[in-house]
Formats: sequence, structure tokens, C-alpha cells
Amino acid sequence: MYPSYWDIPGGSVEHFELPQEAAVRECMEETGQKVVVKRVIHEDSQRDCLKETVFTRLVYEAILIEKGPIVLDEEEHVAYRWISSLDDLLGEKWVPYLDKLIEKKTS
Repeated sequence: MYPSYWDIPGGSVEHFELPQEAAVRECMEETGQKVVVKRVIHEDSQRDCLKETVFTRLVYEAILIEKGPIVLDEEEHVAYRWISSLDDLLGEKWVPYLDKLIEKKTS
């Protein structure tokens, strides 16, 4: 949806998969990192009139089980960065919902 914007790993829930399972799978597929999901920290929904459906985004707090080498899915990501706040991305573009999730130290 936002090419060339910073975002966090994510994707779709597969048939018969729970959202938490999808979050763990997507994180592994997109970064090579194994996580344990703790709780939902953000939820929003939008209508997709072209597909005649509603898209719901669930963002989870997760714990990194063991920090290994980052292995990006090159079809989805071209770079990664560990950040502690959105200040670390000043001058760059990020997906709008991150404003609600990641603290800005300057504000």
C-alpha cells in the first residue's frame, strides 16, 4: 500500500490460521526472526470497495526470542533498521499508523 515507506512486518491471515499465528509466521518469513506474540497494541479497519471487503489490521506487541541475522524477503523489503523512536526516521517516510504505535521523543 505504501511503497518506499518504512513499515513493520505484516501480511494476511491464511485459511484456518489464527491472527497471532499469522503474525509469528509473517515475521519469520519477512525477516527471519522468531517472535512470541504478547498482546494487541493497535487495531484499525478500512473498507476496500474494489474487493467489497473490510481489511482489519491487528498489530501485536511481541518478544524477539533470539536476535539472529536479518533475512529479508526481497520481494517485500529492501532494507531494515532497528529503531527506538520515530525520531530515528526523521526526514524519511513511514506508514501513517506508526504514529500511533511508536513514540516520538521530540513531541
